[in-house]
Amino acid sequence: MKNFLEYTYEVVWKSFERYLYQIQQKEVMKYEEQKLQEIYKKKYQNPFTDRSKLRSILRDSRTNSKKLPIINGL
Repeated sequence: MKNFLEYTYEVVWKSFERYLYQIQQKEVMKYEEQKLQEIYKKKYQNPFTDRSKLRSILRDSRTNSKKLPIINGL
């Protein structure tokens, strides 16, 4: 009986440790994902790399390209 209880205790203890480890890993993954999302947001919130501003500049240069003088190369 004593051996059975010790064995059962070990099985339950290891299962519990494994469960806690899995939960801890999930939390670490969530934290890292949030960190990456914040970095991504900061990267694309930079006014110099804001895509909407770049698009408007490119759009203007395309429409105004007809007004630019043509440069002839040698």
